[in-house]
Amino acid sequence: MASSPGYVSGPHDSPEPDAWGAYVVPEFGDGREAQTLSLWEGLDSLHAAAYHGDHLGAPKKRKEWFKDAEHPSHVLWWVDDEHTPTWQEACERHRELHENGPTASAFNFRQPYGSDGVPTRVERPDA
Repeated sequence: MASSPGYVSGPHDSPEPDAWGAYVVPEFGDGREAQTLSLWEGLDSLHAAAYHGDHLGAPKKRKEWFKDAEHPSHVLWWVDDEHTPTWQEACERHRELHENGPTASAFNFRQPYGSDGVPTRVERPDA
C-alpha cells in the first residue's frame, strides 16, 4: 500500500526507529490480527488503497481468513501535519471507537468524519 497514491508514511519509513513509539497492539482479539499504522492524505486515497487495486483480494477473503470480531477491525482519525501518531495512540483510539462508536476523534469507513469534525462520505470509485 506504500506505493498507493495518497500514502504519506508509516513507521517503517521513519529514519528514527522509535518515532512512532513503542510497538503495542490493541487489547482486543488474540494478538494475531494484522496491525498497521500509516498516514494518508485523506479518506478517499486510503479507501481506494484498502478496497481496490493490489489490495482488493484481502477484503473479499476477510470472512475466510478471520473470525467475526466483536471489536472494530480498524480505526481512523485525523492528525495535524506536524503530529506523528504513536502505536499507543492508535490503541487508545481503537478502544474509544469500540466503547463510544464513531465520533470525530475515532471513526471507521462506515461512519467517517471529515477533518472539520463533520460526518462525511468516502468517494468510492465503484459507487
